[in-house]
Amino acid sequence: MLVRGLAPVVSCALVLGFLMADSRVACCATIVIAVDNGEGPANGDPTPTFSSPVLNEAGQAAFSGFRVGGYFSPVLAGGVYVGDGINPLQELVKTGDPGITPDSLASSFVVRAINDSGVVAYEQRDVATDNSPLANSTSAVLNNGYTAPTIVVHEGDSAPGGDRVDFIRINDLDANGRLGLSLRLVDGSGPESAVLFDSTTGLATLATVGQPAPDGEGVVGGAFYPALNDAGQTLYTPRIARAGLPERPAIFRDTPGVGRELLFRSGDPTTSPNVDGSLLLELYNPSMNAHGRVAFYGSVADASTPAGNGLGLFVVDTPNGATAVVREGETVPGGDTFAGFGRPSLNDEGDLAFYALLTDDPNAELDRENVGLYRYDTSGLVEIVREGQLAPSGDGTIDLPRFLPISSSAPNMSIRPMFNDAGEVAFLADLNDTASGNEDAAIYYFNEVDGLQEVVRTGTPLLGSIITDLGLQQNISNSGYEEDGFNNAGQIAYRFSLADGRHGVALWSTNSIPEPTSVALVSMAALLVACYRRFA
Repeated sequence: MLVRGLAPVVSCALVLGFLMADSRVACCATIVIAVDNGEGPANGDPTPTFSSPVLNEAGQAAFSGFRVGGYFSPVLAGGVYVGDGINPLQELVKTGDPGITPDSLASSFVVRAINDSGVVAYEQRDVATDNSPLANSTSAVLNNGYTAPTIVVHEGDSAPGGDRVDFIRINDLDANGRLGLSLRLVDGSGPESAVLFDSTTGLATLATVGQPAPDGEGVVGGAFYPALNDAGQTLYTPRIARAGLPERPAIFRDTPGVGRELLFRSGDPTTSPNVDGSLLLELYNPSMNAHGRVAFYGSVADASTPAGNGLGLFVVDTPNGATAVVREGETVPGGDTFAGFGRPSLNDEGDLAFYALLTDDPNAELDRENVGLYRYDTSGLVEIVREGQLAPSGDGTIDLPRFLPISSSAPNMSIRPMFNDAGEVAFLADLNDTASGNEDAAIYYFNEVDGLQEVVRTGTPLLGSIITDLGLQQNISNSGYEEDGFNNAGQIAYRFSLADGRHGVALWSTNSIPEPTSVALVSMAALLVACYRRFA
């Protein structure tokens, strides 16, 4: 069974070399960053585990560890860790440390991002040591492991405008330490707010429900997912209600030296010659790259001919200049046609990677949806993998993530592929029809020269045991690479579980990795870490 999101991780700085099954590729090394000792109570519960790591361009992986007594049980032990497998593992914070507010202790952590300077953005949940209700609360934290953590915002704080913060979600982090957040205000029954944090200016509101729209036209009905890039630009997509018109999202971009621009309002016509009719934004969190280009999933209505209507992926650089990249009904390699699209991943070259639903399965060969993974660049469309395709190893067929969730007609927008500036793609998939009869899972990597390669697979040996589970933090944020497990060097950070009960985090690279200087063994039973540096 394919599991995504928070899960166990491997460690211990151990370098493993692999010869890929494809004879063209004699490469690659895997280094284990951290591993627990598999200890726990005699009944096997609570279970030690790690989150799927996020990765920066320096090859540093950030992840949380936690141990719970059951699915709905409180966290008994945990921490936030940073490691590259070469240098000693850092523990930034752990369960039981002093909390953000007086009379509280740190309890659990959700790691969201790490930038190229090694700054980690995470949400920290504290628990009260007395009866103070506000001591049971969450904070957004920036921590580089060397200086005192920056507490960005805390539940119970006053947000810009005076309302009390009731819920916090970190959305994006840039190279300069700016943070994009979504907040819920006023005791959980009040509005949502999209907020930007800058270390020099503090918190600033981008859009808040019930307040005037950023351009003054209409009222904000929903504030969604701010995205940042390293050029200092900020992207946000509030839903706007205007008199006599339905509530629709709009894309705003703030640029230093330029100011605020309304790039696109859903339902408005566009000046692009390849979009005829009204363009509707179908998703509230588009992607933005380092140059300010924005990619989004949308649909066209009211075209001059029926063939001009339908779903597509679009990009926009300048106000009202949205352009179609791929459209419903277009032919793909092999003769099928596009019927739907997932969220696009956008790199700094302006290229897109995306999952797509296809219309044709003439021989009824697929047990599930006809789905493919594609890359689009200036040379055209490249098919990376299709549902039911034979795995590179020859053992099993690739089962891509479900595009249309069961009992839903809406696309699964969490299945955005990982995509770097070199045009390389990484993803996690299940495997059917294997020689063993097991439903395995594997992580795959694609580049232009070597094609599709298998990085790691369940059922294979590791650290004297057998891999039973894999986890990959795939790119579901709005921009940048700080929030996934893939970088421009082609490195992939992932979590794993072993048959002997151990869990860990590992780093795969297309190039050789220097020998490690130490081994990091994380004992989640007592939350002791050997051979690591801890910074107060």
